[in-house]
Amino acid sequence: MIKQFLATAIAITVAFPVSANKWTAETTDGVHMASVISEENEILVLCDAGINAPISSINFVVNGVDPMPLSNIALFFDKDQPLYVVTDIEGGIGSNTQTDATTFTQVIDLLKSANKLKVRLFDGSQHTFRLSGSTKAIGNCTPDFNRFTLASN
Repeated sequence: MIKQFLATAIAITVAFPVSANKWTAETTDGVHMASVISEENEILVLCDAGINAPISSINFVVNGVDPMPLSNIALFFDKDQPLYVVTDIEGGIGSNTQTDATTFTQVIDLLKSANKLKVRLFDGSQHTFRLSGSTKAIGNCTPDFNRFTLASN
C-alpha cells in the first residue's frame, strides 16, 4: 500500500515543476508529504496528518535506487559520525514500532537541524542533500507508534 502511495506521490511530484534541491510540501488526503529532489535522488518524508493506516516514514532514492528492505543505510549529517539505520520491510525508515519510532524521530530532528545529509546505500551509492527549508516543509511529524499508542489510551 505504501509503495502505491509513493508511486502516486512521485507522479504528483513529477507533474509539478520542482526546483532541484528545494524542499516542497503538500498535504493530500490526510497525508503530509515533504520532499527534496535532485535529479535521480530524493528524500520523501510522509507524515500521517489524520487517522490513516500507518504511513509515516522517511524514504530515500539515491541514483535512481531505493534502499533494499531490511538493509543498512548510512546517514551522514553535516560533519557528524554516521548514523546507521536498518530500513523497514519497504526500504524506508518506518515508525510503527517503539524502536522504529525512536529512530524515525531522531532522523526527523536531524533533518530539521542539520545543514546537509549524505545518504549512502547498501551498494555504495551515495548522494548529498541540502537541508535548507526542511524544517518548514516537514513541520510536525509524529511517528505512527506514538499516534496509535496515544489513541489506544
